[in-house]
Amino acid sequence: MLAEGCLGQPLILHADLLEGQGRLVEALEAGACGGILAVAQVLPELCVRIRTLQQQGKRAEAEALQEHLRHLTRAWRGWTIAGVKAGLAMRGVQAGVPRRPLEPLPA
Repeated sequence: MLAEGCLGQPLILHADLLEGQGRLVEALEAGACGGILAVAQVLPELCVRIRTLQQQGKRAEAEALQEHLRHLTRAWRGWTIAGVKAGLAMRGVQAGVPRRPLEPLPA
């Protein structure tokens, strides 16, 4: 499905690209102009670097960085909000605990 995207560019909406499964490079290659990534709250510089590398035609480098993000997003599976909050705490940003009914990450 296409919709109006960033600055008038087409935005490709497809569930496989938007589920946060570490497919930013693929989404950009398909014509998306960006992504909404939970992991970007914790590692924004890495997400920006992936987009920059893809725009520079350095797909292999972008995919290598994306693989690092995949490990993190897989670890958060089912715990995304708690994972983001824990990741922020590791970076020195106190984001508190998830609101109920969500739980913090298990110990």
